[in-house]
Amino acid sequence: MITIYTVSSCTSCKKAKTWLNSHQLTYKEQNLGKEGITKKEILDILTKTENGIASIVSSKSLCQRIGS
Repeated sequence: MITIYTVSSCTSCKKAKTWLNSHQLTYKEQNLGKEGITKKEILDILTKTENGIASIVSSKSLCQRIGS
């Protein structure tokens, strides 16, 4: 099962859901604004990446955070 972690105002999240739906892929959506995410879930995600956090956080988000 695919789990997609979303934020309501995220256009990339909406595009991802549209793509999954158009390819008839089943997924579970976890809205981070409403449900949050646990440390265990984050560590599990990171074990599945090739580049750690760079694989799961958009560079745009990182630039905005650093610039703040």
